[in-house]
Amino acid sequence: MFDAIDISVSNIRIAGRWSQTGSLQITAGANRRLRLWHRSHAPIFQTTRLPRHARQPRSTYNQCKLPAMNQSDVAKKIVVMGVTGSGKTTVGALLAGRLGARFVDGDDFHPEANVTKMAQGTPLTDQDRLPWLDRLVDVMDDTIADAGSVVLACSALKRMYRDRLSAGGAPAPLFIHLSGTRDLIHRRMTARREHFMPVALLDSQIATLETVRPDENGLTVDIEGSTDEIVHRVLTDLGH
Repeated sequence: MFDAIDISVSNIRIAGRWSQTGSLQITAGANRRLRLWHRSHAPIFQTTRLPRHARQPRSTYNQCKLPAMNQSDVAKKIVVMGVTGSGKTTVGALLAGRLGARFVDGDDFHPEANVTKMAQGTPLTDQDRLPWLDRLVDVMDDTIADAGSVVLACSALKRMYRDRLSAGGAPAPLFIHLSGTRDLIHRRMTARREHFMPVALLDSQIATLETVRPDENGLTVDIEGSTDEIVHRVLTDLGH
């Protein structure tokens, strides 16, 4: 049974700086529920429970690299990845809270030129992304040095991008791929507000996506269902 929480988000500290999104308030109780909100931002995910028959695990875990890692290191450096609209920020922030890690939104570190291109509906090239990925490597290492663990939201669409993100210090990152149908992600994208990424870029990101392969340290999670159910699947596979 998922141990959910009540959350309102504002002034979340992200990678050593403060984001003007509110303060995090956690209230414990016998029947706790998740509510993640943002001013002027319609929720992307509903937190209503699915029927019991629909609450089946929908994840696959690539175990190949885990035996070489200390189990306590598995959750120290996590990258929540996927195409735009898959819920990286929403799921990543909740997952970080459950793990006691610091959340970092990779979009906050895009140079202005990248943000402008995406806002105009122009897909980023490898040349656009690589300096950004290198910066995120440093951000993850700095965050672990400061806070002990990090959950990063980053598209990480290609294998070469994930290899780039793995070039930092130990431990190696665990990639959690949020996977869903185009129709589902499209519906959620049209519901969100005040995000620079247009719906028009969804198809280009789906075309670019290279799913996590068996030789990578990764977990693929179906995003059908509520946010707390998605996070519960991740935590179950991590042994939490």
